[in-house]
Amino acid sequence: MLKEDKIVEMAYKDTKGFLINGTKKWNKENGSLLSYGLLNAVFEVLFSLAPSKESAMEIVDMSLSNFISDEEL
Repeated sequence: MLKEDKIVEMAYKDTKGFLINGTKKWNKENGSLLSYGLLNAVFEVLFSLAPSKESAMEIVDMSLSNFISDEEL
């Protein structure tokens, strides 16, 4: 596995683990509002880590495309 793939996998697993375990206390009836807050936090961190706004937007597009293509399988 490439170093880059390991970094992606680590970030994915750690974040998903937090989302599964760290959000159990949240009221799921407010799922849309909670999701909006989560995405805003993710975007804030993403845009601060990416080298440029354009790069951050490419990452969002790649991730969304990857998720959608996985869902269609």
